Amino acid sequence: MRKFHNIVSFLILFTLILNLIPTRIQAAEQMPTRAIYVVYDDSGSMIVAENGQKMDTWCKAKYSLEVFAAMLGVNDTMNVYFMSDFDPGNSPKPRLTLNGSAGAEANVEKVHNLVTRDGNTPFSSVQTAYNDLVRDNSDEKWLVILTDGMFNDGNTTTDDIDKFFAAKSSDINVIFLGMGPNASAISENPAEHIYYEHAQTNDQILSRVTSICSRVFDYDRLEVNANKGTFEFDIPMSELIVFAQGGNVSINGLTAPDGSSVSYTGNPVTVIYSEVASTTTAAYAQDPIIDRGLEGSIATFRGLYDPGEYKVEVNNAKTLEIYYKPAVEIMAFLETEEGMLIPYNDGVPAGDYILKFAFVKQGTDEPVGESDLLGEVSYEAQIYHDGLSDGRQYSNGDRITVEEGLYQIDVDATYLKYHTVSTELDFKVFRNKPITFERVNDPEFHVDSDGLTQPATPIEIHAMLDGREFTSEEWQLFDTNLSLEAGTDERIGLNWEKGDEPGSLYVTPYIVGDKPEGDTYKDAIYKLESLVQSGDDCWSGSFHDRARMVDDRPWWEQHAELMKKIMIGLGIFFLILGYIPGIKKYLPKALKKYPRIYKEPTDYDSKPTNDKGLMKKNRFTSICPYIAERGSAKCDTSGSTRLKLKALGSDFIEVVNTNSFAGRDVKIGGKKVQKGNKEKFKINASSKIVTETKNMKYTCYLDQNVNSSNKKKKKQ
Repeated sequence: MRKFHNIVSFLILFTLILNLIPTRIQAAEQMPTRAIYVVYDDSGSMIVAENGQKMDTWCKAKYSLEVFAAMLGVNDTMNVYFMSDFDPGNSPKPRLTLNGSAGAEANVEKVHNLVTRDGNTPFSSVQTAYNDLVRDNSDEKWLVILTDGMFNDGNTTTDDIDKFFAAKSSDINVIFLGMGPNASAISENPAEHIYYEHAQTNDQILSRVTSICSRVFDYDRLEVNANKGTFEFDIPMSELIVFAQGGNVSINGLTAPDGSSVSYTGNPVTVIYSEVASTTTAAYAQDPIIDRGLEGSIATFRGLYDPGEYKVEVNNAKTLEIYYKPAVEIMAFLETEEGMLIPYNDGVPAGDYILKFAFVKQGTDEPVGESDLLGEVSYEAQIYHDGLSDGRQYSNGDRITVEEGLYQIDVDATYLKYHTVSTELDFKVFRNKPITFERVNDPEFHVDSDGLTQPATPIEIHAMLDGREFTSEEWQLFDTNLSLEAGTDERIGLNWEKGDEPGSLYVTPYIVGDKPEGDTYKDAIYKLESLVQSGDDCWSGSFHDRARMVDDRPWWEQHAELMKKIMIGLGIFFLILGYIPGIKKYLPKALKKYPRIYKEPTDYDSKPTNDKGLMKKNRFTSICPYIAERGSAKCDTSGSTRLKLKALGSDFIEVVNTNSFAGRDVKIGGKKVQKGNKEKFKINASSKIVTETKNMKYTCYLDQNVNSSNKKKKKQ
């Protein structure tokens, strides 16, 4: 099975083509009238060799001729010249004329029923067929010679044959099939459309004839999965021919990739061996060798078939061949050096371009990717400027220069060696006349706190067309687009107006909003662009310039944003500063959340125990900068001794509610509070708080945790 591949970049390119290029004037595969003149060797050597051995060459050749007749298209005509008719005394004219419009079945029947006489092989048969073909008015002309031996004119040599074909008319294609080891041979010259095929053995005759059919009728062969009867293709097809061989073979249709049935065009045609070799009564021609294995069916499918895998519905086929004709057309387009596609329906600017060609699906603009089924593709084009050709041949990717006038590009694309599709493109080329700009003055625009102080005049710019002044009529057509360049202050806008005098333009900046705001106003960079279509001509040009802005506002107005940033920065700085130890006073880290309380009963029958107090920080003072951290400590289990604490820094603490313990048996840091004493006690984390009651003495250690073993004893 062939490998199928489509290139992504090719598809992206065609997406652009579809968007940019208009409908083609003509882009279709040619459907020519075709004349095929066959010179058929019906000499005795096709039946019996010179050594007396009987041959089946006649049987295979005639069966092949039936296959040839079955493939005729509706615009095809085939004349068959039998060499025996050119023996002395016979009428030199074609014995058989077949018209494709009559249908394959009728044409095959004519070939099958005709029985020839075994005569000689005079070269005059070829000469007569050629002369008749020269006078034929068909679009395509093919001369096909089928012979198994040398021409027996007596003095006709191989060199004479080569000279004859070398002098042929350029519009005639020649195919020469030599059958057998002793057949005449010619010199092949594909450039001059002279081709040679050689069937060394009789078994090769049919394959060589089908190869000739492919060349004449523009068919090529697809690979078939013989076991499944399937074949596939990756490009659209316009015609498929199924040739199945075998006894009682039948073709019932095709199954498309989506499972639908595809019907053939007309009924399949049967081709079969002949029983009679010759009309002669000569003894050597009696009881000829017949190859009864030659039996086949040919079905033609014409339409538009999308890529995919198809299945042949066939019975009793020993061999199966599929011939195809791609449904492709050619499209031509112009591209700039930068890769931009140029639409040409409204005319093309004069200049340098790259000529590009590509395939599309027949009757559409749908792209067709690269495929092995197209073989090696070559393009050839001729360019006509105002009806005159420059005599050159152009290929895909060639650079061309177009000037003012009418252009016609004729393109031929050749694929699979001898298949050709053509297109013709007509478009008009206009010259792009440049518009140039020059600034006349350079005023300054001053900004103060109230707005923009306009100068006496705006910016004046003078425009010229193609190096000269605009006329009044041309100036009426002039238009332009004014835009600020990226990075220019968005607080500035621009207006433009066209002056009464041809070529005069005026640009004026303005402040967006009611009043100026924000940082210093800087120069506004702007661009003028003009594109005018005037009849067949195009005028275009662009101009980069600046409007000079001078900001006269006080420094703090011009740097308002900077001032905001400084204030915010200072605020953050002072906020952070308020959390620095020393500036903000924190309670000592040594203070425990659950400080140990040592309890000693006053009756000596009970044992001392440990309990826990509670240290709580004031959340507000903890999170606020600069404010000294505060908290409270529960120092006995009864809750009667609760100290209110304030951080003093350097691990010192101030007890701010000492008057609550005046006159009580409470010692803070070893010091008892006297009645009437409003002194605030200064302690640290290691200071002990002792409280005595009637039944218990409490000693609280603010920097110690409750002993875990004592806690367990208490729980028990």
